[in-house]
Parts: sequence; C-alpha cells; structure tokens
Amino acid sequence: MIPSTPTRRQGRGQSNLIGFVLLIGMILVAASVTLYFGSAMVGDLKGEIQGQDAEQTMREIDSRLSEVAFSDNLEHTLAFDPSEGQSVRIADNAEMVIELNGGPTCTPFVIPMGSLHYESEGQSTVTYQGGGIWKETSSGNVMISPPDMEYKDGTLTFPSVNINGSASGQVRTLQAKKNLEYSRERSREYSQLMENCSNASRMTVTVESRYADVWGKYLESEVSSNSTYDLDNTNPNNNSVTVTISEGVNYGVGGDDSEISVTENATVSATALGTEVSSEFPYYGGMAKRWAPVTMGIVTDGEQTRPWPDGPYDPGSPISAEQNLNERGTQLSEWTHDFEVEGGTTVSLRATQWSCADYDYVGADVYDGSYWYHYNCDDLGSPNVRTDASAGENPENVRVLKDGDEMPVIETRYRQRNAEEVLGPLLNETGHLQLEDNQVVFLFELTDPDATWVSATDDIGDPNYNDAIVLLEIEDQEGKEVAGGFEIRLTTNEVVIEANSE
Repeated sequence: MIPSTPTRRQGRGQSNLIGFVLLIGMILVAASVTLYFGSAMVGDLKGEIQGQDAEQTMREIDSRLSEVAFSDNLEHTLAFDPSEGQSVRIADNAEMVIELNGGPTCTPFVIPMGSLHYESEGQSTVTYQGGGIWKETSSGNVMISPPDMEYKDGTLTFPSVNINGSASGQVRTLQAKKNLEYSRERSREYSQLMENCSNASRMTVTVESRYADVWGKYLESEVSSNSTYDLDNTNPNNNSVTVTISEGVNYGVGGDDSEISVTENATVSATALGTEVSSEFPYYGGMAKRWAPVTMGIVTDGEQTRPWPDGPYDPGSPISAEQNLNERGTQLSEWTHDFEVEGGTTVSLRATQWSCADYDYVGADVYDGSYWYHYNCDDLGSPNVRTDASAGENPENVRVLKDGDEMPVIETRYRQRNAEEVLGPLLNETGHLQLEDNQVVFLFELTDPDATWVSATDDIGDPNYNDAIVLLEIEDQEGKEVAGGFEIRLTTNEVVIEANSE
C-alpha cells in the first residue's frame, strides 16, 4: 500500500528539525572553541604587550638613572605604570667580585649591585642591575641592554651603579637621588686597592646574580678572547658565574691530572729541575750511595722526543747511559728544552727509572761525620718503573700541579732532597705552589710502581713524588696579551630610590 502524501510531509519535517538542531549545536561548539582559543590568544597578546611595556619602561628608567649616576643632575623622578598588576621591588641580591693575582697585599674588589625589579603579574620580570637591563622569562634569561663596561689591553673599566632603597609594590613615581658621599668614598677605596696590585697576570670576575648565566655570556664576549667561564646553577638562590682572563695561551690539565691540553698554537718550555733516586747501604764503616739511572722524554700527541741532557736524541735509538739525568755530578743541574705545539695538542712527560748492569765508583765525601762512597751507572739494564701517562703506563706515578695547588712535603733520608728543596722558590712556606698562570709542574714517583697521590703523606718513605720534577711554561707564539699586568678602573655610583614625599 502506498502511504498518503500528508504522512510523507511529516517525515520530511522531522528530518529538517533534527538537521536544524545539529547545525545550532555545531555553531555553539565552534563559538565555544573560538571563544576559548580567542581568549587564550588575547591573553598571550596582552601578556606580550605588558612585557614590551615593561621593557620600554625600564629603558626609560635606565636613562634617568644614568643621568643621576653620571651627570650633574643628582636627582630625578622615575615614572611607572602600576596597572595590570605591575609592581616595583628593590633588592640587595647581586654582587661582583674582581680578583687579581697582583701580590699578597692585592685584595679582592667587591662591588655591590642592588637591583630594581619591575614585575608583571604572571609575566616576565625586567631588572635594572649593575647598569644593565636583564629580563627573566619562562624560556630563560636574556640581556636587554648591557652595562657600561669596557675591556681593552688588560684594563677593565667599570663605572657601576648600585641601587639602594626600600620601595616596593605598585607605584606611579619614585624619587632617585645619588648618594654622593658614599659614591666618592667607595670609588676612592677601589683606587687605593689598585695601588696594591701590580704585574697581575690573571684577572677573575665573579658575579652572583639571578641572571648569572647571561652575565657570564656577556663578560666572556666583552672582556677577552682568552677568557673562560663556568656557570654553577646548583643553588638557585645563589647563582654564580666566574670568568677568568689570563695572559698568553690557555691550557687545561687533564688525563687524571697527568697531562695538559694546549688550546692554541704555543711555545712550550720544559725545564728538568732535578732528580732524586738512589739506594744506600753501609759500606766500610761509612755509606755507599748508588745513583739510580733516570731518563726523561717529552710526549706530544703520542710522539716522543728525548731532549735531555744534551739531546735531542733519536727516540728510535736505544737509550744509553749518556741520557741519564741522575748522576752525582749532574743531579743538581737544570736542563731546558723549547718546542712548539699546535692548538689542541696534548703534552705529557715520560720518565723511567732503570736497573743498572754496571756501577762505577766516582768519588767520596764526608757527610755528618761519615764517609760516603758514590757510584754512577755506566751501563743501563732494564726498566724498573716507567711512567708514561699518554701510553697508560703507571699514570698514577705522575702528577701535574698548577698555581695554588698543595704539594705534600715528605721527609726523606740518606741525603735525598725532598720536593720542597727541589722546587725551591716555586713552593711557599705553606706548602702551596706559587707559579705563573702559564706554568705547571710535573712530579714523578719512580721507585714505587703502586704509588697513588693520596698515599703521598708526611711520613718518611715512598711514595714521595720527588724522583723527577719538571717545570713547563706555555707561551703564546704571538707574545703575551697584556703588557705590564692587568689593571682595574672602578667607580661606584650609589643611587637611593625612595617613594615620593608628595
């Protein structure tokens, strides 16, 4: 049976109604999505505008503070926009310390850097600190404007600005005034401190700040191509960055403290300062002293030369007694060898203590009321202890020390010099090395094959790391960067910021 016409019209009307309802639903969903994402975009745009407004405000504040700090205009009004949850905060939370190795009376230069923070609620913080503008965002710290610092030919000039005051919260205006008396007195102190520093070969700049990472990048790019910087953010409440500037070429101690890596083309001077290896025993009412043979070589990227005592010797030829550095008549001598290396070269030293197939009597003397009979080696036998860190042979038996490292002064017997006596003026009264920045010392233990540095104590006996000692000096082939040492020209301009009295 065929349905009637009215029945077909009713079904078509229901279908149209359902379609209309679905259409309205889709429109509402689309409107909701648009509203949601549109609101998010508006929020992001609003935040971005606020961030740009904060940057612009701080640039204007920077200009006003520079007038107060560096011109005759000792007082100025600072204007802010307190809307949208923006606020101002002054904090004493940053400091710069500059150190020179310019002698015992050269003390560190401590530069306070109070900060003016301009914060946007839920957005970035823009900070005036040390004369520069810095910004903290969710993606990291950036520098908006650098401080007024200059480094040239070894002289670091820094007219710093220290912010002091107690203003905080939402403000419209603040009053900035230079503390003239404090600024003059502190700048005078820096000048007097510099008078006590002379011929410094190293400058170290340390900044403690929440913006330590960008301070480090700025200093590294600003001060010198010879600078290095290390960032320590392990403590988020005390971020610290240190930049070191040194004369000449940079190098690093590596290989478990048994070699150095030279970063640039350089001339290296190696001086064997002395050897101390011998055996002693009672002999005809006195003592016999056999001077054990010791040979040494220089290893650069695995290639060895034997320059001492009268070389260089062909490293492919057998080692002979002529290359022995440890004889009664030569053991106090010093030998120097200069050589050039390319950037990236690893430099280490090789030392061997040998058995002896034939000792020859070379004379006697009287020491502490007894006769001592001395014997040099005329014919080398086989190696007893060979130290070659580059080849993995007894790497614990050699140690590389630099300026300030401690050298255990181990007492010796049987007329052997300890390390303090061999090193002489290179070791101070506290047992620490006093070297130039471009110097290192290689210390060898050649009688104890199982020696470790931690086992070198004050007790008499091995290991004592005095068996062979070599001083290395690394120079840039183009000469030192700084003539006459580093210099610091510092002034501090303190600006006190307070709420207006109006």
